[in-house]
Amino acid sequence: MEKVLLFSGGLDSYIAWYYLNKPKTVYFDLNTPYSKMEVETIKKLIPSTIIEKVLDLSNRQIPESDTAFIPMRNLYLAMLATKYGDEIILAGLKDDMVNDKNETIFKKFSELLTELNERTIKVTSPFWNMTKKDIVAWYIKNVYSIQIGDSIQIGDVLLTRSCYKPTSDGKPCRACRSCYRWWSALYANGVSVPYYNTDMILEYYRKALLETYIPERNQTIRNTTEKYLNKIPDIQRFAFDIDGVLTNETEGYDYSNRTPNQKAIHLVQRLKKMGHIIILWTSRFSCDVEVTRQWLEKEHIPYDKLILGKLPYDILVDDKARDLKDLSKQIA
Repeated sequence: MEKVLLFSGGLDSYIAWYYLNKPKTVYFDLNTPYSKMEVETIKKLIPSTIIEKVLDLSNRQIPESDTAFIPMRNLYLAMLATKYGDEIILAGLKDDMVNDKNETIFKKFSELLTELNERTIKVTSPFWNMTKKDIVAWYIKNVYSIQIGDSIQIGDVLLTRSCYKPTSDGKPCRACRSCYRWWSALYANGVSVPYYNTDMILEYYRKALLETYIPERNQTIRNTTEKYLNKIPDIQRFAFDIDGVLTNETEGYDYSNRTPNQKAIHLVQRLKKMGHIIILWTSRFSCDVEVTRQWLEKEHIPYDKLILGKLPYDILVDDKARDLKDLSKQIA
């Protein structure tokens, strides 16, 4: 079967080009706000790429989406790519989370396009068992990398563009969600690159703490963010007990009627507004999670992660422990 790689100028498809020993590449210009940037990047990285302008999806992008999501985009691309090959490669990853870019849907694409074209069509990705961090690690090991001081230089990969909100001069914004994933995968592999949206980093960190993604992605986000936060001393992670700290009561199981410790709650609210990470931990059982969350919502207590079932103890001895008065003075 003749292979054709759909190349966008992004990190995933560029690494796939090396991973598959440089197959034929094609790009479909969909006339999106970021198409011009992608075309310019493609011409720099793989100038032999075929560039097609047969489909305009500029009015198909979901307006409220901050990820520039176009429904069925990959199906459109796979259909068009049958002109150039029988094995159509889109660089899907283990940690992708869009509904038209996963192994199951690609098999369905293959079945549909095989029937419609009356020849065997295979839509696939070489990376279903690899995350974005993994493919960058593969590139560093097998293609190109130079260690300079504490940083790793990886050549043309830094020219890839994964941005849905490029600047007026065609440069990546380094602040959107797509730029975050580009930054996170490189930063996790020791490559120092800029990213300017700390709020976005913390948003992904909170989601990872809540185990929103697959385990590998959650771990990468946590490790990357914690490494990043260590370089920003004004952002810290504060852990608060609930019973006896955020509540006035410590005994009994009537969690829905606990009375709030307003001084402690105001402190938590202030820390959150300052951009700090709030972790709440309690010896309550997992079956108490809903009543606990309802009470926290009722009392307007912000948090990034709720941990139930801490180790039992009567007295906590810890080198980082602070009482509320000391902590209040510390941030005053």
